[in-house]
Amino acid sequence: MYRFQTPNPNQLNGLNLVNASLAKNGVLLPPHTIDIHPVSGRCNLDCQWCIGRKGRSSVKPLPQYITSETIVALLEKALLPEEFPLWPSTFHFCGGDSEPLLNPGAVIKGTAFLLEKERIVRLVTNGLALNKPGIAPIVAEMHRLNVSLDVVDDDQFQTFKRPGAGIRYGYQRVLANLERVADLKARRATMLIISVSFVATSATFEDTAWKRCFEQLRDLGVALITVRQDLSGVFGEIYRLKERIDSIAEHVPGVEIKYIAPEVPCAESDFEFCRGPMLWPTLAADGNLYACAHVATSRYRPFANLATASSLMACYRELRDSRSRGFRDVRQIGCERQCPTTIGRFNAASIG
Repeated sequence: MYRFQTPNPNQLNGLNLVNASLAKNGVLLPPHTIDIHPVSGRCNLDCQWCIGRKGRSSVKPLPQYITSETIVALLEKALLPEEFPLWPSTFHFCGGDSEPLLNPGAVIKGTAFLLEKERIVRLVTNGLALNKPGIAPIVAEMHRLNVSLDVVDDDQFQTFKRPGAGIRYGYQRVLANLERVADLKARRATMLIISVSFVATSATFEDTAWKRCFEQLRDLGVALITVRQDLSGVFGEIYRLKERIDSIAEHVPGVEIKYIAPEVPCAESDFEFCRGPMLWPTLAADGNLYACAHVATSRYRPFANLATASSLMACYRELRDSRSRGFRDVRQIGCERQCPTTIGRFNAASIG
């Protein structure tokens, strides 16, 4: 299996190049990054701070899964040999409100195809299903694994991530899964970067316990730990969280620990046009392309259907050739969600 040995070290730089081209002459280039949702509307956890699942009960669900055969067929349309210079460089298996490893076959086959094409592949998961057959070996070949852990012991896991489900050792299971992946990475000498993210809440954060957890993760082979405030509005902010995380980082050498500032909410009145389709679209379980992961539900309008199109670039040529500005009008998308930081910054910028 091929491994992509020269990933772009600065993804934001790639997005800036796309944005510069748009600002200069309105040329519509293919996206730099594509999120893939192999699962829609289903998760094996119920995290109390999850902003992705808010309002899910009011949305008619998309097809729950995409088959492993279909995912490869769709990716083939995104990576036609004759369009090689226009290939997206990065693909994320993730889920705005879902756990991608509930569909392991699609993740395994899709990743194998992308690695053969020397693309950057990242998996965003809660880590609970990394022990499914065939998952750890393929994850070890990826460029990036991000596990959303959020808690620091089994009691917190049971109380806040899957209340009432009887998962008594969820935290320890995730750590054991990380250890297995890290061991495979070391034995195969792959380029995988393992990162773990935390949503800090007033009910779960305590300096000493979090420091002990970060030390555990470092010893398992985790390279990066990120922490951000809770965005759900349920638990409230934590006093001086950045200073406290910085203090923990000083006392836990050998792993990069970052405090990630909360995303700045953007309403549709903050910008006129959405550039998500050009920068970071989402391929959802129904085969449609959506502006971003936050709108990959039946409530919002997809901007193209990759399942029926001849290729990814055919979707983008159609947008360019027929009222390309119209589909980006925020009023047509009707987005009611908080805009992600990177896309929000580009959306708020002047097209020029």
